[in-house]
Amino acid sequence: MESSGQGSSPGDRFSQIIRKICFSLPSKIISIFADRPLKKPTKMERQLIADLRKTINQLTNSPDSSDISNTNREDFAGIWSNFSSELRRVILDEDPRRFLYWNIIRRTMFVNSPFCYFELRHLQRKADWSSRWRPVLREDSFGQPAPFLFYPFSSGNLIHHAYHLALFEEKTAINISDLPCIVEFGAGYGSLCRLIHKLGYLGTYVCFDLPEFSALQRFFLRGIGLPVDGVGSAARIILLHQVSDLTTSLRNVPDKSLFIATWSLSETPLEYRKEIMELIDSFNYYLIAYADTFSGINNIVFFESWRRSFGGKITWFDWPIKHLPGNRYLIGVKSSVHKGY
Repeated sequence: MESSGQGSSPGDRFSQIIRKICFSLPSKIISIFADRPLKKPTKMERQLIADLRKTINQLTNSPDSSDISNTNREDFAGIWSNFSSELRRVILDEDPRRFLYWNIIRRTMFVNSPFCYFELRHLQRKADWSSRWRPVLREDSFGQPAPFLFYPFSSGNLIHHAYHLALFEEKTAINISDLPCIVEFGAGYGSLCRLIHKLGYLGTYVCFDLPEFSALQRFFLRGIGLPVDGVGSAARIILLHQVSDLTTSLRNVPDKSLFIATWSLSETPLEYRKEIMELIDSFNYYLIAYADTFSGINNIVFFESWRRSFGGKITWFDWPIKHLPGNRYLIGVKSSVHKGY
């Protein structure tokens, strides 16, 4: 659940149209050349697909257990319920090995836009581009991602996520691999989790999302060889979709922990945000990206109020994303560990 791109006000609808054109057109063009028939599935792939579909069938045949979908706000509930239903359908009807070509994924969590070139150039200008960023930007073939037009070794989505992390490290002067615990709210299909582990992360990583997207995350992360729920490695990736389970997991959050929400928390109802934010007020670091408005909610005002609630405990960096008008970054670091950057 990274970004729905939905809105209800005239400003929201205009931004949605522009965003849809910018995000989808280049991806559709390159997809014509990059899409290719799949080979016969391997034994491992058959097992992954079977496990994924088993999970989806269990969700389909049981009451909806998603805290997000059960919200009282009909506009939000309809958005996420529709996304969940569509994802269930395509998982059961189509080949999950090419899920990154599905419309539901492209609309909500796979960026392949020209603006990623600006982000790529930012990464290439970094002193550790060759030693650190270039190696981790080589895209995995699992899921059949469309290559980025201006850097075909990677995808726009992977570049976009690397840009998030680079900005976070620049503002906080912390290496993300040094953090003992990361919680990502709305983890999409697991791409950012994958990237952070490529950078050498060995701590606890919690992905919190809708149950259908959690199932897709398990499929993807296991498909590229990452352990989920701590199986087979010191790295521990935990997939959750219930607030009660998240509460349990965060009872003993270690110091220097990071909360990530890129175009996710800002697209949930206000009463649900409050519930989540009460759980994360003790974190040392925050990496958030959001649209100025969503479904009639002024997110700029909302996050300004949230920042004030910390008093002087957190040093905040909040600024508009120039190459993505109508969107902002919000990065926070606990003042006691901030080094003055």
